[in-house]
Amino acid sequence: MMHAFVGWGEQSEPQRHSIRPNPPGIRHMFFRTRFDRAASRHISAPSVLRMLVSVVAILPCAGAVAQMAQPNAAVAPSGVIQKARIQVGGRERTYVVHRPAKLAAHPALLLVFHGSGGSGESVREKTGREFDALADSKGFVVVYPDGYEHSWNNCRKADTQPARQAHIDDVAFARGLIARYRTDAGIDPKKVYAVGFSNGAQFAYRLAIEAGDEVHAVAAISAGVPAPENFDCKAPRHAVSMLIMNGTADPLNPYNGGKSGMGDENNGTVMSSSVSAEYFVRLADIRATPVDSEIQAAQRPGGLSVSRALWREQGKPSVALYTVHGGGHAIPRPTQAGSPGMGAVDTDFDSPQEIWRFFEMAAGD
Repeated sequence: MMHAFVGWGEQSEPQRHSIRPNPPGIRHMFFRTRFDRAASRHISAPSVLRMLVSVVAILPCAGAVAQMAQPNAAVAPSGVIQKARIQVGGRERTYVVHRPAKLAAHPALLLVFHGSGGSGESVREKTGREFDALADSKGFVVVYPDGYEHSWNNCRKADTQPARQAHIDDVAFARGLIARYRTDAGIDPKKVYAVGFSNGAQFAYRLAIEAGDEVHAVAAISAGVPAPENFDCKAPRHAVSMLIMNGTADPLNPYNGGKSGMGDENNGTVMSSSVSAEYFVRLADIRATPVDSEIQAAQRPGGLSVSRALWREQGKPSVALYTVHGGGHAIPRPTQAGSPGMGAVDTDFDSPQEIWRFFEMAAGD
């Protein structure tokens, strides 16, 4: 779907979403069946009219049944979607923003970063527009930025993505978006969050390390922190709450550490998922041992499961490692389709919902 570009605070033909009406086929089916039966039995016109009135009364229930039969069907957001642009360092950057119909008094801001080859709109779809729905119910702003040539400049020294090779200042892009919505929406500076998938998760790590003064909590899906020999970020000055969600059978990002990339692609080595989590535990100076728990048991023979290690200490940022046992390079979510060669997707686990719960917990840290 094409979007018109709009500038700061401008709005051009915004998309307003509403729940789709009941399929006309349901109405036609009831209408035709009742009418045909009446005609075949030579029932009087008043009787037919009474039947039709009863059908009208039944239709809302039929629509509700149809919706209940599809529990994983995405509910259309009710807010406004815009394609927007912003000037950062002399370069025009673009993004998609969802603003709910009713903002909270001091709303949160959520930045969602796509993987390599993607876009703001594509990660919006990959997450099932669930963050839009959450924004509608919680009253926050969600932004889906577009990477430079569909990529992000992250902390991996050996990364071959265009943004990295062109030395694009994506941290300045993120800071520019935060500044914009601090002015335009009055966001709460203590409720700025970031989510990233794959290459976007690598950039989310960069935000956690270099922009912890403005980003309060971060979630990284399908990515490990670069190993010391592959690490090229500024020294962190602030600790943030961090959620890491990795699959044990990820062919692109090795769960236990090693070379990141598929086939001949080599974006350098990353640390294991557990060591990546411990990196942020040390930054937060958490001394408590993690609490391990099973978040989701396998729902069928051979199915995937999810466990969590959670580090929490009063007055300090929290760190969580979600392990998707048997999971591949994907965003776990109901109805999510996997990509060829990228491993299994856990469709019994709803990661956008779980991530938002973590952010709400982190808001109290």
